[in-house]
Parts: sequence; C-alpha cells; structure tokens
Amino acid sequence: MNLERILFLHAGAELYGADIILLQVLKGIDTKEYKPYVILPNDGSLVEEIRALNIDVIVQDYPILRRQFFTPIGIIKYICKLIKSIFILKKFVIDNNIDIIHSNTLAVLEGGILNKITGKKHIWHVHEIIKHPNFLAKFFRVVTPRMATKIVCVSESVKENLVDNNSKYSEKFVVIHNGIDHYKFIPSFSESIREELSLPKDEILIGTIGRVNKIKGQEFLVDVAEKIIEKHKNVSFFIVGSVFSGQEHLMDNLKNKINEPTLKNKIFISEFRNDTPEIYNNLDIFVLPSVLPDSFPTVVLEAMASGLPIVANVTGGVKEMVEDNINGFLIYDISEDEMVKKIETLIKNKELRKTFGKNSRIIIEENFNLTKFYEKFYEVYR
Repeated sequence: MNLERILFLHAGAELYGADIILLQVLKGIDTKEYKPYVILPNDGSLVEEIRALNIDVIVQDYPILRRQFFTPIGIIKYICKLIKSIFILKKFVIDNNIDIIHSNTLAVLEGGILNKITGKKHIWHVHEIIKHPNFLAKFFRVVTPRMATKIVCVSESVKENLVDNNSKYSEKFVVIHNGIDHYKFIPSFSESIREELSLPKDEILIGTIGRVNKIKGQEFLVDVAEKIIEKHKNVSFFIVGSVFSGQEHLMDNLKNKINEPTLKNKIFISEFRNDTPEIYNNLDIFVLPSVLPDSFPTVVLEAMASGLPIVANVTGGVKEMVEDNINGFLIYDISEDEMVKKIETLIKNKELRKTFGKNSRIIIEENFNLTKFYEKFYEVYR
C-alpha cells in the first residue's frame, strides 16, 4: 500500500499554542495511511518531542514572516532568504515524492509558494487573526485562498478575518477547533508553586501562560493585578512566558513594571516552563488578558481541562470555548476595571470558582477532545 507523504512546515520549535497543536496533529497520524516529514526553521523543545514519535524531523533554516522584516532592508533580506529556502524545500518535496504540504501558521509562506511551483496539495493551518498592519491583513486575504487547497482555521473568528462569504474561494475554508489531551491536564490541587514562590498555602493564586508580546496583554494584567492587590492582601499573580528573539525589551519592560515595593512579592514572572500541568494545578483562577486579536488560545483549553475558572478578554476565538457565567467570565468591553470586577467576584466566592472549574472540565471532555479533533482533521487530508 502506498502511503500519502505529508511534509509539515512550521514557524518555530518551542512548545507554545501552535507548536502544541502541530504536535497533537503528528501524534494522531495514522502511519498505515500517511508518512509524515517535518522541517522546522530552528532547533528547540519541539524537535525532541517530534523525534520521540519516531517521525523524521529536519532543522533547516528558512525565513518566517515576522514584524522584524517590515522595513525596506528587512523585506529585501526576507525575500533573498525565501528564494534560497524555496530551492532547498522544492528539492526535498521532489526527492521524497511529497503528496501534501501542511503549513502550520500564516507566518510560513513557503508552503503556499511550493503549492504554486510543484502543484502539490497544500493545507494551510491558520492560527492567527491579523488586522494590523492593514497591508499585511489584505495580503493574506488575497494570497491564502489562492495558494492553498484547503484552509483550516482554528476558530470562526480566524475564518471571518480571512474570508468573504461571497468569495468564490469560501468553500476552501473549514473551521476545526483545537483539541487537547485532557488526560494530560487533570484537576488536582498542588502547592508546589506556592512553595517555590514562598507564598502562604491559602494564598489565592491567579495566573496566565503565553508568549510575552503585545497581543497577549501581560502589561494589561499587571495593571489589573496592581488594583486587586491594593484591596486583597491574600492574592498573588503568576505570569509565565518568554519573548521572541529580538523582543527582549518587552520582558525588560514587564519586569520593570513589577519592581515596585508593593508588587515585588505579589506578582511573579517566569520564563516559559515545561511543567504547565503543575502550574495550572497551583492556580485558583486563569486569566486571558489578550488586548489584540487572539485566535484560539490553547492555554485556555489547558486551563479548562485542569478544572479552572476563566476570566478572558474577548478579542477572538475564546468566546467559542468559554461559556459566559457557566465556566468563566467573558469581557467584551475590555477595560482594567471590568477585569478587576470579574476577578474579584471569583476571589470572594470559592464555591463559584469550584462550579466554574467543574464546568470547564465538562466542556473540554465534550467539545474539545482529541478524538473529535483527529476525525475532523483527517477528513481534510482524505
């Protein structure tokens, strides 16, 4: 039996949202039907995770479309690197008789170009909502449907941002919500982080996990935390996440912001960690403070699987996983005061936290399990 050969291209090698979802897709590959190959632009934790699945993974430098290229010189550098990488990737596609190219995130343009050059089927798995800069938003609305056989959007919000329903390309788009391994994230109380941070056992710990950038709203959360800490002495905050290379100033700004005497031992920041299930089990409330479009944050699914109540700014697909007043609070009119109000409601009501947390777990088991995710995804491959 001939196997369908799939080449996966991705934008990095860490273990954040889109990285984890790629890993989930690879874990669900039916090796009786498909032969997967993965090429990543750099080394990292994801490489080892993929190799542990006995899947061929190659580290080959190719350019990822990031804001750092949005200068005249940057664009020239990007195009030069892109042309060079296309020759290398085209050779790989031909030499290995690749049938399908799967690009994970819009930042990987190589898959779309290979689709045009080689005629190979191309699945573009889109995790982003891009509204600014305006020229880039328009670029992807034009390019994506013309350079893909199928576009898999992680949320309705992502799809709405990319497609005009009257477009002749609308049939190419399909929404498949991310699924997670809910057996990896089991609700269980832990005190390890409290001990690590020298916090009392009865401290209410509120946290978020995510790449430190302007989208995710960590600075917004610090401002919210400051207002809460002023009124509630038994509350602390834990922010986990790293920055992209070249954006270290964002982390410096964040750390400087919490360097006030009143905040120093109440708001804690950590670089990205691999013990995320343990982190969730130490939290009482999970917060999504995103202030710019956030497509379908995997961390919210993980927090829900861990049995946590959620407080989230609605900037994208979070409204497709969190049910307002059922397993958390959704904030549409985003403001610090509104988030303070919602968090305080949960601080003051332990039973409500428990109820929301139980409902979070039920929603995950029913709607975002891996079985459904795999079934929908492999319909697209077939």
